[in-house]
This record gives sequence, structure tokens and C-alpha cells, in this order.
Amino acid sequence: MGRAVNYMKGSVRLEVIGPYPERFLNICGASNVQFRNLERVDETCLRLTVPLHQARLAESLGKKCLCEVERTGETGGPQLVRRLARRWGMMAGMLLSLAAVLLLSRFVLVIDVKGNTTVPDQVILSELRECGMYPGVYGPAVDERKISNLMLLHLKQLGFLSVNIRGVRAEIVVREAQLPPELEPVGQAMDLVAEKGGTVLTVLPQAGHPVVEAGTEVHAGEVLISGTVPVEKMPDLPVTESYAVAAKGEVWAEVTEVCQVTTPLVTTGKEYTGREQTEYEMRMWGKGFKISSKAFQPFPYYDKIEKTWSISLPEGVKLPFGWVRRTGREYRPVAVPVKPESAERYLRTLLETQVQERIGDHGAVLDRQWSVETEDGAMTVTLTARCREQIARRADGAQQE
Repeated sequence: MGRAVNYMKGSVRLEVIGPYPERFLNICGASNVQFRNLERVDETCLRLTVPLHQARLAESLGKKCLCEVERTGETGGPQLVRRLARRWGMMAGMLLSLAAVLLLSRFVLVIDVKGNTTVPDQVILSELRECGMYPGVYGPAVDERKISNLMLLHLKQLGFLSVNIRGVRAEIVVREAQLPPELEPVGQAMDLVAEKGGTVLTVLPQAGHPVVEAGTEVHAGEVLISGTVPVEKMPDLPVTESYAVAAKGEVWAEVTEVCQVTTPLVTTGKEYTGREQTEYEMRMWGKGFKISSKAFQPFPYYDKIEKTWSISLPEGVKLPFGWVRRTGREYRPVAVPVKPESAERYLRTLLETQVQERIGDHGAVLDRQWSVETEDGAMTVTLTARCREQIARRADGAQQE
């Protein structure tokens, strides 16, 4: 501790030359001049260190004992300040760096989300921003308990959320909610009906009474597996009793799917004129400050190209400020003809995707028939597909698990 204090005060190294240099030490002691690091060079020369504020007094005391006192070196804080004062650029950089460290340490720069499996990070980060938690927010002003409560109200998929701020890093720990299983009503009949019309191929009942069989033509809304199960006491006697269940099972049928898409054979293209206009913007703590006060809409028709530069620390931590450049490239809309082959190929891909969405992951396309018509500058492609689909659905519209 004493060394640190002496360094901050500053010290001077003196060389004392005279016939009796020991007298100089006695005079310094009588005058309360502190000295240390005494070194005997020879019989007529001594070296010692005195505080900076007593250096002039020590030099004046040398005359009283017929000794010459010279300064051989100076160390400490005051001497360092004088050296840096001549280098004002370095001094300003050091002060700015120190201010930046002290200032930025009060802001949240990184947000880590942990514990989520089904809810994406971007969804959680977007809701956090709505609740007032985002990179660049002032850390001491964040109400962690309030943000946790708001997040649980906004995202029903979460059962627990905590906000832990440690310096410039905020850790968001979540636990996803365990949704209770859907309870089926007891003693209530629930039928499985046909979602689409078609020819039944296979009936696979798990619960309930099947009322259709393979080869039966069914229409949309028709009962396939009844939730009212009859009780047969004797084969020859009529059914007089039944019980109610929630019907379960699968009914596979051959269904005809018809999909149609139309597209014009002339589209709008872009012809660039070569004219460009640029706008710059500074971003600090999540807010943008435009260099120009005018709204950026340079041309009636233009493409906007935006490039952002941000400062990142070696560990990947991004500082909450950056520089944005927006460039507008003018173009003129022009009519561009579309090749019929390319248009037909594109429409066939769209129709294949639509059919696959209708039949589901486990369905299959048995046969396809295509028709292409061109009229009034537009092409229409129709796909008639014979498919194998699972058509059984709950009568209330809910899908079976």
C-alpha cells in the first residue's frame, strides 16, 4: 500500500557529492525530509530517493553541508501525467476508453435464452422486446420480476421464466408449460365422420361401431364409425341395448383431388436506370438517428439495399451502436414475357405441393391427370389426382390424436 501511495505522490532520485555527505543525511532528518533507498557509491557520493514535493527543499539543504545535490531521475504519477499531457491524443483515447467501459457496463449487450425446446428463441426475444428487454437497455432500470410476469402472460407455452442480469449479459431461463392431456367425455357418444367423399378402401376401428365397409361410397359428413355401440345378447334377437364411447380408428378411402392454378404469361420486370441515392443512419441502443431529416423515398420505383456495420468485442459481444447505409437503385417497370414451358413447370410444382398438403404425410397419390389451357394471355393448369387418404375425423371437427 505504501508503494502505491509513494508512486501516486511521485519521487525524485538525488545524487549527493561532497566531502562529508553523511552531514546531508543529518540535516535532512532535522528538517523532516523523508528519504529512502539509500545507496553508498563511494566515500564522497551518496544516492537517495525523496518525495517530489520535498525535492527542492532537499536541494537547498545541500549548500549547508558543502555538498552538490543533483537530480538523476523522477518517477511516479505526476511525471507520467506530464508525459501524457504532451500526447493529448493518447490521453483522450484513454479517457474515452475508460468512460466507455464504465458506461457500457451499465447496459445489457447480450441476451441468452436457455431451457426452451419447442418455443423458438426468436419468439421469446421478440416478446422480450415488447416487454422492454432488448440489447442496449439500461440494466439498473430493468424490473426483472415485472418482465417475468408479462412474459408468462403473453406466452402461454411457458410455465416459468426468470431474468438474471449479470453485467452486460442477461440470462433468460425458461421452462415450457406441460399442457394437460385432453380428457374425453365419459358416457357420451362421439362419431367419426368422413371429411371428404370417396370410396372406402380399408376400415381400421379402434373404438366404436363401424357402419361402412370396403367398397362403400361415402360423402362428406357421413358417419363412418359410430360412437353408439350396440350390445348383441343373442344372434337372432334384435338389439335393445347400447353404450356410448368416443369412436377411434382410421378409414382409408380413394379420393379424387382437383387442384387448379392460373398465372399470366406476361410479368413485370425491372430495367435499372443507373441512378442511385444513399442515406446514412446511426443506431445507438436500439434507436436510429438519421443523418438526413427527409424520408428515404428517392424514386417512384427503386430497390432498397441496406448494409449495417456494428462493433463486436473479441468474444462475439455486439456493442449497442452501429452504422447503417441504405442505397436506393432506381428502375423502370417493364413487361417481360414468360416462357410457356417455364410457367407450366412452375405451376405443376405448385399443384404437386397443394395435393401433398391435402393428403397429408401418410397419404399417397395413385394416379395423376394433367390439363393445360392458354387463353387471354394466361395459362391454367389443372391436376386431377386419384389419392389414398385417411378421411375419418371427429364429428365436432377435431382431428384425432
